[in-house]
Amino acid sequence: MKNIEKYRNLIAKGEVDALLLTSKHNRMYAAEYCVAEGVSVICKEESYYFTDFRYIEAAQKNLPGFTVVMTDADHPYTKLINDAIAAHTVKTLGFEDDSLTVEEYTLYNTKLNAVLHPYSAEINAPRQSKEPWEIEYMKKAQEITDRTFEDLLNVIRPGMTEKELCAELIYRLYKFGSEGPSFDPITISGPNTSLPHGVPSERELQYGDFVTMDFGCKFGGYCSDMTRTVALGFVTEEMDKVYHTVLEAQLAGIAATKAGVTGKAMDAAARKVIDDAGFVGCFGHSYGHSLGLLIHEAPNASMRNDKPMPAGAVVSAEPGIYIPDEFGVRIEDVTVITDNMPAFVMEREHVDLFTCAADAICLDGYVVNKVGTLQIAICANHFGIPTFVTGAPDIGHETKDTVRIEMRDPDFTLQAMGVRTAAAGVKGYYPAFDLTPPHLISGIVTDRGVFSPFDLQRYFSSGGMGEYEMVV
Repeated sequence: MKNIEKYRNLIAKGEVDALLLTSKHNRMYAAEYCVAEGVSVICKEESYYFTDFRYIEAAQKNLPGFTVVMTDADHPYTKLINDAIAAHTVKTLGFEDDSLTVEEYTLYNTKLNAVLHPYSAEINAPRQSKEPWEIEYMKKAQEITDRTFEDLLNVIRPGMTEKELCAELIYRLYKFGSEGPSFDPITISGPNTSLPHGVPSERELQYGDFVTMDFGCKFGGYCSDMTRTVALGFVTEEMDKVYHTVLEAQLAGIAATKAGVTGKAMDAAARKVIDDAGFVGCFGHSYGHSLGLLIHEAPNASMRNDKPMPAGAVVSAEPGIYIPDEFGVRIEDVTVITDNMPAFVMEREHVDLFTCAADAICLDGYVVNKVGTLQIAICANHFGIPTFVTGAPDIGHETKDTVRIEMRDPDFTLQAMGVRTAAAGVKGYYPAFDLTPPHLISGIVTDRGVFSPFDLQRYFSSGGMGEYEMVV
């Protein structure tokens, strides 16, 4: 769905007659193109984009579906907005109360011939769940961020200053194809790493330091975000313990991340690991935040968010431990929340393989299972990541012709499948079993070793009966 259609659907709810978009990020979201300065008015039947001489040519060429008009001294924004809302009998105008200044609000409230209705929460809401094409932009931004980090490992050395490291980082973000940093990078070292958002200084990096780099870039207007903590030369036993505690906390948070889980629960999963390791009070910020056109967006994975996280949200996973005047560690990756499986990490190097359990593995190689195994296999195949299944090989499996479709209670479905599967109170029909095509499976783990999905005959001829207990 085009983003402009989401805004028209919002207007169709009847709470406002039109939308006044003044922030750069929401104008870009609606138009799917960035114009540095301007104002947009979205009506039911028509969309308008007003900008000045500096950007009018680009706007006219790149904003299909918008009526583009130039503002000047004789045609200020307020006059152009009034002309547009008069043409569509707009009486109530939803505006971005979270970004409009008092001066701007006073001007519009005085000059416009419509009632201004605070509507930022509703205007921002569609950005919470990303479209596939938006995620592709963010993956590209992440690839540039990954490449920058890998290249920096050849540059970091004792004696260089934190500011010099920051300059090297920013240079590489541009060199490798980004539109620039998505925020001011953090490059800090030694005792400065206990400052979660420390500022690069003239301090020189030293042997035995932890070095924390928190940075990201923009591509297609969309942000990446990543934090890496590395050691120069060696680590102490305490540094090693802290680092691996943070890593374990991050993995626990990622494992808890799926659609329908609250941001509070995601935070709690990571926080418990840190607290149980004896570092209570050393993790003072939230586990994660959403990002997209802005580096910080809603919804957040924090102790204060008790609402279910939606599928399609792109959320950071960034626990940390900070010991004042000694050192700190933060590890951050970006995850994409999916309907029916734990969030996958956007940085491809973090995922080596997928594993999942099946109800039965059929003689012809098909995997008889609940819905999730098929989706994991499709996801793994899409990303080129091997996927292995475990389950009891079975000769007498149901065929495709006998796959049942059974009605599931919505409460059961919401619990097992995620909030996107069924709305509250709605009965849904779901396959009782899926048959996962064998070409999506890299290997089948059995009591007699790993077999190709096309080679299960060898499993049975070797005496395997399909009844075994898998010990991990």
